[in-house]
This record gives sequence, C-alpha cells and structure tokens, in this order.
Amino acid sequence: MSPLYGSDTPLPKSRVLRWLVDAGPDVPASIRSMLLDEMVGSATAALMGPLNGVLLNSVALALGGGRVFAALLLIELALLCTRLLVIRRAGRNRGRGEPTPPDAYLIVAMLWCGLQGAIACASIASRILPLQIISTTSVMALIGPICARNYGAPRYAMLLIALCFLPLIIGTQTLGQPWLALMIFQSPLLFIGAGTIIARYHSLSITALQALASSQHRAAHDSLTGLLNRAGLAECMVGENHPRPPLVLFCIDLDGFKPVNDSFGHSAGDAVLAGVAERLRACVRKTDIVARIGGDEFVLIMVGMTASEGHVFADELIRRIAGQPYLIDSGLAARIGVSVGYACSPADGTDIEELRLKADEALYAAKAAGKGVGRRFAAAEAMRGPGGVERRRLAG
Repeated sequence: MSPLYGSDTPLPKSRVLRWLVDAGPDVPASIRSMLLDEMVGSATAALMGPLNGVLLNSVALALGGGRVFAALLLIELALLCTRLLVIRRAGRNRGRGEPTPPDAYLIVAMLWCGLQGAIACASIASRILPLQIISTTSVMALIGPICARNYGAPRYAMLLIALCFLPLIIGTQTLGQPWLALMIFQSPLLFIGAGTIIARYHSLSITALQALASSQHRAAHDSLTGLLNRAGLAECMVGENHPRPPLVLFCIDLDGFKPVNDSFGHSAGDAVLAGVAERLRACVRKTDIVARIGGDEFVLIMVGMTASEGHVFADELIRRIAGQPYLIDSGLAARIGVSVGYACSPADGTDIEELRLKADEALYAAKAAGKGVGRRFAAAEAMRGPGGVERRRLAG
C-alpha cells in the first residue's frame, strides 16, 4: 500500500510535535523525512489498532461493562472516523502532489493511545476477570508495535507507551491488592527496557539510512565533479521528477581539453573539469539540472527557459566557461574553449532523450562551424536531398 503522506513527509507545523518527532541534532533532513515516513507510512497499520479497540469495547459491553464502556466505545468510533478522514485527506493531497503536514495524524495517534490506557484502567476497575485479562494483554501487546513503528522519534514513542501503560497501573491500584503495588516499581523497568530498544533501533536505522543515502549518492553522481552522472540524469528524467516544458537542454563539450591532459597530465585535466563544474553550478538555479555524462561532456537542463532565452544563455555559457583560464598544478593556468548545442521544449520535442539527441546534433554543428559557438537544433520543413533522403537543418 502507498505511504499515507507520499515519499517525502514534511515536518509537523506544531513546534511541540516537531520536538516530539525530532530524530536528533546531527540527522540530515532527508533521513528525518524517511524516519517520519515510517511512522505515518501505512493506512492498514493505522486502522488495525482502532478496530481492535472497537472489538475490546464491544466485549466489555457484552460482559456487562455498563455506561463507562458505552462512552468509551463512542469515543473509539469517533477517533476511528477522524483517523479515516485524516487518511482520506492525506491521500487526496498526495494525488495532487501537495504535501500534508502529519500533525493531525500524530495527534490522533496520541489520543488513541490515551484512550487504550483509559479502557485498560476501566477494565481493571470493573473487576470482571475476562475483561481484565483481555485489556491487560491488549495494552502490553501495543508496546512492541509502538517501538517498531516509532523508533525514528524516541520522545514520541515513549509518550505513546506512557499514555497506554500508566492508566493501566492506576487501574490496578484501585483493586486494594497490596501485591499489585509492585507494578508501580515495575513501571520504570518497563520504560527503561522500551527506551533501550527504541534507542538501539533508532541508532541502527540512522546508520543504515546514512549508508543507503551515501551509496545512492555515489551511484547517481560523478565522483570528480559531484555533478549528476549519466545514471543520475536518467533518474531525474522519470516519473514525478521529469521536468515539464518550457525548458532548454544544452549539450556542452570542451574544446582543447585533450591538449591539457597531454601537456600537463590527467591531474591537470581533472582540475579543469572540476573548475568547469563549479562554473556550471554558478549558472543554474535549484530547479535546473546539470550533469557530467562522460569525459568532457556535460548536459544542462534549464527549466522554465524559453527558446529566445536559450539563445542568449548559450552565449553566456561560452563566456562563463571559456572566458577565464583555469588554475592547474604548479600554479600554471590552462585555457579551454567550449561548444554548445541545444534543443528547446516544446518546440523541438517533449521527450528528454529526444531533446538530448537533437542537442547533440546541434553540438556537432557547432563543432563543424569552428568551435566556440552555440547552435540550436531546428527541425526543417521536409527537405529532400539526392535520392529523396530527408535531411534535418541545423540553425544558428
């Protein structure tokens, strides 16, 4: 089943809730979101507990529990309906691509845990033995799932456990049995044990998620420049990440790069490539995409850029990349040139791979025109060459 809040759950709006679900001071934002996803990640898990609560209250009424359990059943049903509305709203917003802060979900979960504690307290005080056994078993059975689902937020997890368990302890003290006072002294041991488990899961999960994030970053990024590599670029082009037109895709190739490698060595070439990457980063916004797809070839996707803006920007790229020399080993400086080919969406197509191929053709035309220039791909009207072969025109 799809996550309730999508794959990137935002932090709660409430400061108190943000403090409760805080994963720790040194946890990156991306991992915080992944831990929060796990806490609010399943509609099925969110509904199983309330349904069990309805069943427990129904049993209590059947055993003669009276008005107290009738009232608790009504509250349980009200919370169940509220939870369904919260889930429905989150699903609707997810379908529209809108983030939903999980405040309502977290508050309903706290209220529900408090309600389970109240049911256990009332069950113990009822002196109905089957009801006492069932309610006590239900509350104790909740501690494991609470630890398993909320380890990403230790404070919140411990609060949920307290809301479930402490009312049960209070209920036992109404029975007038001296030996049940031992449960008061057992409670700290239970909380220490649960806290230890949660802290251990919390530490292990953060370590695992950091390792996963690092591995995914290495797989999608060029190790020398830190830009996206070919695989990372392809990943950005699928699903919800696919940029929408208007946009301009630039293919960039360095001129005179091989002589730098041949004259000064590969370390000098690496320094130039890293310098080019820094200059490209300075040209883009957060919404744009820049990648090194191999050797001295780069791809730049400028989201929201029109064709006329692309013409101006191609000249700007050439000036930015080739205008100043690059410092290399031993304080020497190397100059390189750059050729640029580009294609515009939607005029030249809407498929990113098609645009890349067309921009690559335009790049070859820029190279053929003497290098150091920018060329745009333009599909000509059907032009028939010798033998009726259709050709494409590359326009400057």
